[in-house]
Amino acid sequence: MNAAGVFDVIVVGGGVSGITAAVRLSAAGRRVMLLEKRAYLGGRASSFLDQHTHTLIDHSQHVMLECCTEFDTLLRALNVSHHIRYLDQIRYLLPDGSQAALSACALPVPYHLLPSLLMMRGLGMRDILSVNRLLKAARSSLDLAEAGSAGGNEESTFDDLCRQARLTPSARRIIVEPLIFSACNAPIEEVSAKYGAMAISDGIMAGRRAYRIGVPRVPLAELFTDPTIELLRRNGSDARLQTNVVSMERTGPGVRVRDIAGRSWAANACVLALPYGRLVRLAPDRVLTSQQASVAERLVPSPIVAAHLWFDEDLRLPEATCLPGRATHWIFHRTCAPNAHCAAGSYITTVTSGDRSLASLSGSRILEIVLRDLQAALGTTMSIRPVHHRVVRERSATFVPAPGVDRFRPAVHTRYPEFVVAGDWTDTGWPATMEGAARSGRSAAAALLASLR
Repeated sequence: MNAAGVFDVIVVGGGVSGITAAVRLSAAGRRVMLLEKRAYLGGRASSFLDQHTHTLIDHSQHVMLECCTEFDTLLRALNVSHHIRYLDQIRYLLPDGSQAALSACALPVPYHLLPSLLMMRGLGMRDILSVNRLLKAARSSLDLAEAGSAGGNEESTFDDLCRQARLTPSARRIIVEPLIFSACNAPIEEVSAKYGAMAISDGIMAGRRAYRIGVPRVPLAELFTDPTIELLRRNGSDARLQTNVVSMERTGPGVRVRDIAGRSWAANACVLALPYGRLVRLAPDRVLTSQQASVAERLVPSPIVAAHLWFDEDLRLPEATCLPGRATHWIFHRTCAPNAHCAAGSYITTVTSGDRSLASLSGSRILEIVLRDLQAALGTTMSIRPVHHRVVRERSATFVPAPGVDRFRPAVHTRYPEFVVAGDWTDTGWPATMEGAARSGRSAAAALLASLR
């Protein structure tokens, strides 16, 4: 054990990657201090206090799939996995205005969704067969990539793969685009064949329940903040919120960090679990590799636009509605979920992924567009107006998983064994998701545990 006030590891950054690293290190018996500049843990996957309703609301609606195994491991460690509700049925508002539901039947994969898809207006057997061709092409592309073959389409887009499979326009718009936007936060034309193939394979081929989305039943800040701090303290570690680290220095074999208030902490090692822009500004000189130092110049940011709407009436909407072909990609009726925090009759959140044009508009114009799509989902021509609303634009929410992007995503190891980096932008083999962040945190913890033996 170190001297009082000196830790084995300091984790700077309380997003999903930082939480994962801290939890794993403390579980391995290391004394950890987790430092986060915001009032809540979770990073981009967190919440803020809405002053009008006096409730916590998430920056944007986050969901998870059953293939998110490392993120699920984190939730189980925090004892909060029961706060994720998986939806067996997902409602669709189709481009022609009709509504349908996606659910699985008893048929084996990949035919388990066939009856639901054939019930959707605008989709026929020709479209379904084209999706089957795309699934085969995706599996072949992933197999080649795993084998290290040039045929793995490292430089191809998922759009190229869709064209190769002769995917029909209707199948593309109704089935494939919602999956790619949700998983990769970018249009099909910009996503690499590898990451697009991963998304469609994990969303359809991974099992009969792979299509289901998991929706948090509590604000993300509640999911992460107190459970993480309580777990760390039970393990002899600790966390500090609203602690803005502004400098750090190498101290022989260790590190010392200081916050804006002049407080300092010393440790034998450090996890820099930061957005790549802040990482470059904060890391000590000559600690980062050239790849880590240049990552901000290499990765292309992609936005997420979210709208939070409160109504004084009960809107008849399912818990989640997918809107293919519309400006609003998803509508979530949060008052349908147990433990939802609402200040009015209905609390609605909407999400649009990877749409730079929408993100460039004013908040009032975004509200108009969202209300138009919400009106269509309600099946009414009557004007609807919220009693309160918040529009949140995260212009650099993630990076585009473009062809060749893995060349620019660095490993967690730096030039010195006592420093590692973590974040969904590192070389996880996943797009920028909570699962990718959790995998990076796991790798960072493993690297330090090896060097601290």
